[in-house]
Formats: sequence, structure tokens, C-alpha cells
Amino acid sequence: MRIWLTLVMILTGCGNVNERALIQQTLDGYAQAATQGAELDKFLSGEALTSARQSAALMSDLGFTQLGMANFEIATVGEGEVSGCLDLSGVQVVDSQGALVQPNRTDRLEFTGRFGEDARLYQLEVLGPC
Repeated sequence: MRIWLTLVMILTGCGNVNERALIQQTLDGYAQAATQGAELDKFLSGEALTSARQSAALMSDLGFTQLGMANFEIATVGEGEVSGCLDLSGVQVVDSQGALVQPNRTDRLEFTGRFGEDARLYQLEVLGPC
């Protein structure tokens, strides 16, 4: 009976639900780690990790701190690719004196990414507005 249920889930696409949930966990974990200044290699690898570390270093060099967390909203996921909207409306940046830095940005931006079998993103690109 258990084999039949698994087969039905796979054939009806329920297997993709687990992949979507796993990638959502990766994106949420990355957003939280980035907010806390924590290590990102649990969530990112390759080009995505290098870029995120460079961005964090630049923020630090400028004396900026991120407050709040970005929210990744997945639209599609499958075959090692993910896309959706990145909601930055809950994110603020302050300078070393605690003054709010007024970014010139759109709060919702389209993103695309590629991930490996370990669910870590090795490529993450932010595009134009959603």
C-alpha cells in the first residue's frame, strides 16, 4: 500500500511539493542568515555565495546594517531552477550612526536562481520589478 501511495504522489506531481518546500527553506534560511550576518554557505554555493559575501563586505565597509528580513516568494520551481519575487518592503538599512539610509529601490524585485541536489543555490540573480 505504501508503494502505491508513493507512486500516486509522484505521478500526480506531489513530489514537486517537497522540492518547493525545500527550496523555500533554503531561501528563508539565506534571508535570515543575511540579516544576522551569519555564515551563508549552508544555503549558497558557487557564484551566489561569492556575490553574497561581496555584498556583505561592501555593506560592512560602508558601515551599513540591514534591519528586517527579505521575503522570497516562489512562483515556479523545478529542474534545478527557481523564480519568483523578492519582497524587500520589510528591509531597512541604517548607517553607523543608526540613521536610516534611503535606498532608491523597488520593494518587489523578480529573482531567478539555480540550485543543486543539496538544495543550495549556486546562482541567484535579481532582475527588474515584479
